[in-house]
Amino acid sequence: MRKLCVKILGLYKLFEEVLGLKREAQNDLAELLKKTSLSSIISSAKIVANRLDFLNGLETLLFDKESKRKLLERDQLHKILEDEAWVFHEEFALAASEERLEEVLKKHLDKLGIREDNPDIVDLGEGSTGRLDLMLHRAVQPRSDEYDYLVVELKRPSQKINSDVLTQIEKYAIAVANDERFHGVKVRWNFVAVSNELDDFAKRRAKQRGKPPGVIFEDDELNITVWAKSWADIINDARAKLSFVNSRLSYEADSESAKQYLKLAHAKFIPDVPVFRSKQGESILTEPRRDVMTINK
Repeated sequence: MRKLCVKILGLYKLFEEVLGLKREAQNDLAELLKKTSLSSIISSAKIVANRLDFLNGLETLLFDKESKRKLLERDQLHKILEDEAWVFHEEFALAASEERLEEVLKKHLDKLGIREDNPDIVDLGEGSTGRLDLMLHRAVQPRSDEYDYLVVELKRPSQKINSDVLTQIEKYAIAVANDERFHGVKVRWNFVAVSNELDDFAKRRAKQRGKPPGVIFEDDELNITVWAKSWADIINDARAKLSFVNSRLSYEADSESAKQYLKLAHAKFIPDVPVFRSKQGESILTEPRRDVMTINK
């Protein structure tokens, strides 16, 4: 009975909104429905809303004191970002991993020093252990004979991006792109080093005249672009790209809607800390998880 009442109220709200449209807006909707479905229009709006909620949730994950500490101990952030790669580059919104790329990335990991991809557990201080940095990779094939690869090095929060990090990611990018498995293959490479902060040297390298903000190295022959960005830069850039659409959508993402999205899309990877508990004090991890539609991406 309760579900029926909720459904009736939802239909009432829908009819109220449609009937309350101005004549011009009603005509616009009617014209749109000649060329697309109402569900497609809703899906498009839902993508924007979900992304705005995710950005709010990501900020909390990265900068809340307790959440940041928990994320360092486990691999939740890496798992979450596997399904949210659009935050780095839009073309990777629906990208997947690729076995060939993964094998080559592992082959050249020694150029990045000790890192989280190494199975050895290390002492993280304050009585906790875990792994250090993570490598996220995604691949898309825009045309039958071409590939676009995204490789993201997720530095631990305490590790500022400095000259050492920049040198390592540049050497790593060249080694990977030069691997014999990619000889004769049309590939466009984007390597991104990301952490909470960049030191002064890295900030200057990331602001070069004539280059997009964040670009620290380019190689035309190997078709490589290497980026160094802070999480604040990545989140702000992603919000800016959504701002025009949202100025028409007028969706207001807040902490509660952000928690709701994370619960639906990434519940098992969210740390059990106070900021992610419900108003009743329950962790979102304990609440039932429903499947998330593909429109979430």
